Amino acid sequence: MGTLTGMRTGRLGLATAVALAACLAATAATAQNRGRYGRTALMEAAMEGDAEFVGRLVEAGAGLDEGDDRGLTALMYAARY
Repeated sequence: MGTLTGMRTGRLGLATAVALAACLAATAATAQNRGRYGRTALMEAAMEGDAEFVGRLVEAGAGLDEGDDRGLTALMYAARY
């Protein structure tokens, strides 16, 4: 794993996740943007098991039923990881 400003990258700490969620919620881009493999921020948070971040993204309007490039939803990622 690499480092980002002196911190290990990988699982986000709670404070980092909460700050990131607040930033995302404050933008129009919220959770509808897609990253690698068509995953949304909600899917990534579900994969990490970060309930606080998931909650904030859902409050910000993240799509619960959206699928990634393979058709997997955030719920499927949460159950899988």
